[in-house]
Amino acid sequence: IPVVKDASSFAPLKKEILVLYGSATGNAEYISKEIHEQAAAHDLVSTWGTLNEYKKLGFMEKKLIVIVTSTTGDGDAPENANRFVRFIKRRTHDANMLKDKCFCVLALGD
Repeated sequence: IPVVKDASSFAPLKKEILVLYGSATGNAEYISKEIHEQAAAHDLVSTWGTLNEYKKLGFMEKKLIVIVTSTTGDGDAPENANRFVRFIKRRTHDANMLKDKCFCVLALGD
């Protein structure tokens, strides 16, 4: 077993979480904001935004992802989630695209 005599050169590991939402009426936005704030209060580096901002917010680089989304109409994605839905449905993605991610989805609807 290797022994580390001087750990000062190791930067502390930061746990990062990406919280994304898709919302037509604001309910999913509100819940996702609460999750984001609670994550930050528990020493997680939390990034928050709409599902349509997935690329700008580093979706592919993040390992821990929470998605809160509602549906609108007949189960359609809200406007601020439609780009993400098109992205995730692409058939050209590698089958292992989400393999290294830990994620959960909270889906709101009636």
